[in-house]
Amino acid sequence: MSREDLEKKVDLAFLADFYGGLLTENQRRILSLHCEEDFSLAEIAAEVGISRQAVHESLNRAAQRLEEL
Repeated sequence: MSREDLEKKVDLAFLADFYGGLLTENQRRILSLHCEEDFSLAEIAAEVGISRQAVHESLNRAAQRLEEL
Protein backbone atom coordinates (compact mmCIF):
# COMPACT_ATOMS: atom_id res chain seq x y z
CA MET A 1 0.00 0.00 0.00
CA SER A 2 1.39 3.37 -0.96
CA ARG A 3 1.82 6.18 1.51
CA GLU A 4 -0.88 8.19 -0.29
CA ASP A 5 -3.37 5.32 0.00
CA LEU A 6 -2.58 4.93 3.68
CA GLU A 7 -3.03 8.64 4.33
CA LYS A 8 -6.37 8.61 2.52
CA LYS A 9 -7.54 5.64 4.60
CA VAL A 10 -6.50 7.38 7.85
CA ASP A 11 -8.25 10.60 6.80
CA LEU A 12 -11.39 8.64 5.98
CA ALA A 13 -11.34 6.89 9.36
CA PHE A 14 -10.87 10.25 11.09
CA LEU A 15 -13.86 11.76 9.26
CA ALA A 16 -15.93 8.67 9.96
CA ASP A 17 -15.31 9.07 13.70
CA PHE A 18 -16.90 12.51 13.59
CA TYR A 19 -19.54 12.20 10.88
CA GLY A 20 -20.13 8.46 10.62
CA GLY A 21 -23.57 8.81 12.16
CA LEU A 22 -24.69 10.62 9.03
CA LEU A 23 -23.89 7.63 6.83
CA THR A 24 -26.13 4.62 6.32
CA GLU A 25 -25.52 1.64 8.58
CA ASN A 26 -24.25 -0.35 5.59
CA GLN A 27 -21.81 2.42 4.63
CA ARG A 28 -20.53 2.63 8.21
CA ARG A 29 -19.98 -1.13 8.34
CA ILE A 30 -18.18 -1.22 4.99
CA LEU A 31 -16.07 1.80 5.92
CA SER A 32 -15.18 0.25 9.27
CA LEU A 33 -14.12 -3.01 7.64
CA HIS A 34 -12.05 -1.12 5.09
CA CYS A 35 -10.37 1.43 7.38
CA GLU A 36 -10.21 -0.24 10.78
CA GLU A 37 -9.98 -3.93 9.90
CA ASP A 38 -7.98 -3.38 6.67
CA PHE A 39 -10.18 -5.78 4.71
CA SER A 40 -9.80 -5.89 0.94
CA LEU A 41 -12.78 -5.17 -1.29
CA ALA A 42 -13.21 -8.89 -1.93
CA GLU A 43 -13.12 -9.69 1.80
CA ILE A 44 -15.70 -6.98 2.52
CA ALA A 45 -17.90 -8.26 -0.30
CA ALA A 46 -17.83 -11.77 1.18
CA GLU A 47 -18.50 -10.48 4.70
CA VAL A 48 -21.41 -8.22 3.73
CA GLY A 49 -22.83 -10.42 0.98
CA ILE A 50 -22.60 -7.97 -1.92
CA SER A 51 -20.42 -7.72 -5.01
CA ARG A 52 -16.94 -6.26 -5.00
CA GLN A 53 -18.20 -3.50 -7.31
CA ALA A 54 -20.98 -2.63 -4.85
CA VAL A 55 -18.38 -2.37 -2.07
CA HIS A 56 -16.27 -0.05 -4.21
CA GLU A 57 -19.26 2.17 -5.02
CA SER A 58 -20.39 2.26 -1.39
CA LEU A 59 -16.91 3.27 -0.22
CA ASN A 60 -16.76 6.02 -2.85
CA ARG A 61 -20.20 7.37 -1.89
CA ALA A 62 -19.32 7.29 1.81
CA ALA A 63 -15.98 9.02 1.20
CA GLN A 64 -17.62 11.68 -0.95
CA ARG A 65 -20.29 12.30 1.69
CA LEU A 66 -17.73 12.57 4.48
CA GLU A 67 -15.54 14.94 2.48
CA GLU A 68 -18.57 17.17 1.78
CA LEU A 69 -19.26 17.47 5.50
